[in-house]
Amino acid sequence: MTNLLNPSQQLILIVDPYSTGCMVAQEITKRGYQIMAIWTKGFSDEMKTHVPVSCRDLTYVDQVQDELHWSLDDLVRAVDQAKDRAARKIGKDDG
Repeated sequence: MTNLLNPSQQLILIVDPYSTGCMVAQEITKRGYQIMAIWTKGFSDEMKTHVPVSCRDLTYVDQVQDELHWSLDDLVRAVDQAKDRAARKIGKDDG
């Protein structure tokens, strides 16, 4: 049985963790949770590099980029696959 109170085995999804979103993600990781980033359509790789200095060491257990040609179902599939990868990384096998 998974310990639902163990933050290190919980995954928080954050959409567009940019600027202030980075600060929120950092606060969540300080509490022991794992973070996965979901980037919306058109969010450029260059924009992803614009993070506050205090968040330079912030890492995500996985990331998904919503592609321009994707439907909502495509995005959901990609997120589910990333969640499965993340679950293996953090030692939780039920996604």
